[in-house]
Amino acid sequence: MLMLTAHAYADTVNPPFYVQPASAYAMGASGQQSSHRLRIVLNSDDGETANQVALGSVTVCSKTACFRPETAHQYDVLDTSLGRATMVADFIFPDTAVDAIYFDSGAADRSIGGKIALSEPLQLKSDYSGSEVMVLVRKTSAASRTKFVPTGVATNLLRDTGVSVYYSPKFATQASLAFGTSLSIPAAATAGPQIFNVAQHDTGEDFPLVDIYPAVQLSSSFTIKANRLEHKVAPMISGSGQLSPTPAPKPAKSSNLMQASSDATPEAEATSTSARTGVVRFGVNSKGGALRQSNVLATPNAWANCVADLSYPANQQIITNGLAATGTEYINWCIPLAPYVHIGITNILDSRERFSLPHVFNGRAELPQYARLNLQPITYWGPHTQMLINGFVWEGDSGTSDGQTGFADGYEYDAGWFGDNRVGGGATSWQGVDTPGGNKIVMGFNDTNKTIQWGESSVVEVVPISVHHMVSSSTSIMKNGVCGNDSLTNRWSALGTTPTGRIIFISSTSDGQTSAAELCSVFKALGANYALRLDGGPSAAMTIDGKLLNPITGLASFKYGSMRHIAYPLKIAYQGW
Repeated sequence: MLMLTAHAYADTVNPPFYVQPASAYAMGASGQQSSHRLRIVLNSDDGETANQVALGSVTVCSKTACFRPETAHQYDVLDTSLGRATMVADFIFPDTAVDAIYFDSGAADRSIGGKIALSEPLQLKSDYSGSEVMVLVRKTSAASRTKFVPTGVATNLLRDTGVSVYYSPKFATQASLAFGTSLSIPAAATAGPQIFNVAQHDTGEDFPLVDIYPAVQLSSSFTIKANRLEHKVAPMISGSGQLSPTPAPKPAKSSNLMQASSDATPEAEATSTSARTGVVRFGVNSKGGALRQSNVLATPNAWANCVADLSYPANQQIITNGLAATGTEYINWCIPLAPYVHIGITNILDSRERFSLPHVFNGRAELPQYARLNLQPITYWGPHTQMLINGFVWEGDSGTSDGQTGFADGYEYDAGWFGDNRVGGGATSWQGVDTPGGNKIVMGFNDTNKTIQWGESSVVEVVPISVHHMVSSSTSIMKNGVCGNDSLTNRWSALGTTPTGRIIFISSTSDGQTSAAELCSVFKALGANYALRLDGGPSAAMTIDGKLLNPITGLASFKYGSMRHIAYPLKIAYQGW
């Protein structure tokens, strides 16, 4: 995302091709979804704002064509001390790559003129929100006139959930962001100019989750400060309460146990310092939870500390007490510990609780076994829910925006079939698209007698049709208490059950990576004897009390936003919701 070049200055710079007009970008305008949004901004390279700088025109060229957006004739060009920039153009670039930018100064004094060539072409992709280019300009004198010439360039992607912070290594930057958050980057932290896109998410914790993109190593540390968020909505489930420490001797140089009592008043401000950008999490509190650091003996398994905490009898009692209070319990203890997951548990035998697979039919007249679904963000089903988790995979659109559809793969049933993998031997084809067939592990649930049934087959009849809800997967995590060995690492969501009627939802944190083999140990610690893996990657999502816990971060968020549109979720809610 960082590109530096030399420049050539001239009062008038002639682009290499005939210049065509470019249309201004308009959010939500029809006909632009497959085009390339491009934003051009300017920053002063002199350490101070340059006022009343004239600009004749800006021309953006690929290796085969040139385009010119409309621009104003005068700007105040900001410096980067506050992380801001002066936008000169936001338009639709009809080509796929930017090779050079030309500034025509005309005859005016205090004007910008010259060419800046990118060392590598900026590739534009229509399935992302857009791209932007920051051009640094420096004041110089020529023929008794003051001119501004381009001296450096940086690029990054645009995303609807983030804001850009513009940085030049010549100067320190202090940027003020939403939620009262501030980002401080010292001078000389990078080798050249850089655009950081910063997204913040309210995940129900005391402080926002911050995603600084791109994730790069700095030569000196940045500092980010955040104010405590105010949450006025009362939770509809139990929080995980104060974690009881596992009574094991501390190994040498281990961290101390840090706990936040559910009665404690959180600090009004939190600070994080790091030499690498990326996801910043200020701590785990979650409705009375605890910030937990390792104090148990190391084991050969990287995820053993999380498992030890979940297995400890006093912590098991915390879970039992929470389930007795509200029927559903959220556990945040494994957010800072491998495998870095959110955990939700429901006592489905509790008469208050209901399990379902909500979905939205598209309404097209097609065969029932090929039920086309509208893809929706998981929070679409968020109102009046205790807990949601994403379902299994689908065939169809990619889930990047509203209006997209797909066919749910596997065996799915909720007041009617809506999975497309239930016919014949477990494989179907619709309109020439082959859907994944083969063996599936299937969980069925009966509302009337509150029974859970598991089976495995390529034929759906392995699970009786008398069940009211059914979900399946091609990957088993645990069968009859025996762990599988799938080691594919990604962000994952998963579902498991216990012989005592508990349903367990697990979903990776925003930046967590795990595998089915790792997740099996977590399910075992919670008493499960069966578990299956759901969809993962950008699809992995979980909500508690309607709040998204693990928004998408990093590169995928520029394509999908904070959450992907999915075919259906698994839902836990009180009866009647």
